[in-house]
Amino acid sequence: MYVFAARLQTQVLLVLFVSFFSGSGIALADQNYSQQVFFENSLSPDSYFYSSGKMAAPSMLKLNDGKLPVETYTYVSGPNALELQWESNTNGGWSVELSLYSWRNRNVDFSGDSLFLWLYSKEGIHAADLPKIALRDLDRNFTAQLSIGSFTQDLAPGKWTRVQIPMAKFATASLHAFQGRRLATIIFAQGTADGRYHTLYLDDIRIENASQNEESPSTTPKNLEAKGYERHVDLMWEAAPDPTVAQYVIYRSMNSEPFRAIGVQRYGVNRFSDYLGNPHATASYKVSARTSSLRESSLSASVTASTHPMTDDELLTMVQEASFRYYWEAAEPNSGMARENTPGDDDVIALGASGFGIMSIVVGTERGFIPREQAVDRLLRITSFLAKADRYHGVWPHFLSGHTGHTLAVFGIYDNGADLVETSFLMQGLLTARQYFSSENENERRLADNITALWRGVEWDWFCATPKKDALYWHWSPEYSFRIANRLQGWNEVMITYLLGDCIANSPRTSQSLSHWVYGGRYHPPLRSAAHVLWHAVGHELYPRFSGAAFLHALFVHGV
Repeated sequence: MYVFAARLQTQVLLVLFVSFFSGSGIALADQNYSQQVFFENSLSPDSYFYSSGKMAAPSMLKLNDGKLPVETYTYVSGPNALELQWESNTNGGWSVELSLYSWRNRNVDFSGDSLFLWLYSKEGIHAADLPKIALRDLDRNFTAQLSIGSFTQDLAPGKWTRVQIPMAKFATASLHAFQGRRLATIIFAQGTADGRYHTLYLDDIRIENASQNEESPSTTPKNLEAKGYERHVDLMWEAAPDPTVAQYVIYRSMNSEPFRAIGVQRYGVNRFSDYLGNPHATASYKVSARTSSLRESSLSASVTASTHPMTDDELLTMVQEASFRYYWEAAEPNSGMARENTPGDDDVIALGASGFGIMSIVVGTERGFIPREQAVDRLLRITSFLAKADRYHGVWPHFLSGHTGHTLAVFGIYDNGADLVETSFLMQGLLTARQYFSSENENERRLADNITALWRGVEWDWFCATPKKDALYWHWSPEYSFRIANRLQGWNEVMITYLLGDCIANSPRTSQSLSHWVYGGRYHPPLRSAAHVLWHAVGHELYPRFSGAAFLHALFVHGV
């Protein structure tokens, strides 16, 4: 069913945190979203960022700062649709480009056989008066125009209509062949010059196989939970795997009014954040599962939550827990480590980000977001994975495959080996976890042993690439050696690398060269100052025999 929503006075925030199924540890993320969805929602409320338009008089086209306006009253995939308003006149013209939202590492591979668009007109539009459409791929190869009206009947007034255009109907008009699987831009352009003003809403644009639109969802979302904060409500539910589901639809009721659809969440993400903007509001919610052809499951049971004023401590807890969720719930399931981004390639895990994630697990455990035993189990999974994953002189690459543990050269041919700085971020998290999870039980002792073995395996001195051995270098490739030649220097993120390298002292040469560069070079004052500040803050009372850098060495190497 399509949605006519009362005008929403609040914004709906889509929180792309991935939920896990209760007890299973399975996490879904991108699934087929990247290979099917071209447009679902605009994150900006006034105009669609990934659009542009131009017109030539006497034709007219409505734009907002050169971009296509957003409609927040009538939509298929809430909370908004695209608004296309035009007047086509003889000797004039207009065109609008919708560009694909290309997040980092998006795999653009639209394998479907048809382009689907939902269209709506309040007054109705004759098929002959609809715009023309053309496509362009990532390599800027393009097609000839087609008339949208050739693939639909007249649009009935006040009714959403789904239009299917077979991809095979688009003929190449560029020098080289248009590649539909690499679709990057949809172009709408002036059609019949009828001299009339038209308004057309567009929503939920997808490239799918026609056959997949014939099935209905097999299950209804269950165990819906709602938690109110100061100005928003967080929703979480459970849903069984179902490849027919394209979206979850969130319904809300306030002040005993009927439930209305306020937004959607993509398949594989079982969370939604509804921003109410009012610290004294009460709302009830239901959730359904829906296919892209709008075949919908029954609604879940209703839950109710209220917003309330929060203290500073409550605000801090809310922010910490929300940040923790990404690393805990959106982790790659085999490795337990942090994905590079979501939506994105489900298999790409980032080593530095995983170090931040391990830090967040420590915080989550201390704040009671997860039981301590679950945290240790996750860290044992991470350290076991890291022990078997690709390493180069003890140093991991920037990115690994979560499935195989092998290197992924995301940044190019020469970045196919060790990344010393990302490894430092990972080690920083692991050492923090070793210090925190220090109870006298078998699992925590095993965790400490795992981390110590990983820590001692890093050959820091290998990355002193020059004969002078006066600095560390960021990358090393087993095939291209130190070709990237990125010397670590500056008062910035790389300082942790020198600090950790100086602490472990795998060999006399490591200790001598790193200590000479850090403490004898131009970074001597800030590093020495930082060491003494830390010692005076926590070390001098507990470990009076150490001072400054000696305290840091003892802290990281011996776990004082």
